[in-house]
Amino acid sequence: CQLYFRDSCPRHGLPHFIHDSPAEGEREQGRGRRRERAAVIGVVGGGGGGVSRAVLSLPTGLGLREREGGAEGSVGVFCCHPSLPPGVIFGPYQGEILLHRKDCTVFSWAIKENGTYFYVDASDENSSNWMR
Repeated sequence: CQLYFRDSCPRHGLPHFIHDSPAEGEREQGRGRRRERAAVIGVVGGGGGGVSRAVLSLPTGLGLREREGGAEGSVGVFCCHPSLPPGVIFGPYQGEILLHRKDCTVFSWAIKENGTYFYVDASDENSSNWMR
């Protein structure tokens, strides 16, 4: 419906928040399961041969795959369920906080707060989440 709302959408009701999967501080057992899942979807990143925090934070029910017609190695996030319920909200977008626009990358979002801007840059896969 494209409406902005604070508490409840007049058309879809209460929002349903979907949180990131834990990527840091997991028990050893959980890490193995996440690495297996990342390998199954064929996405490994973060330099040094490990799976990046961005990939590990992908919520259950979403998957990564190479995008058709995209640049080589370009991946997208796809729903593994038949459909998501109305009112689903993902986030927050995570990354490094920047104060100057000149420091931004293609992974930066501008946020206006109290009349001034700051930026969240998710170019580092190991300090950002899957929303990058």
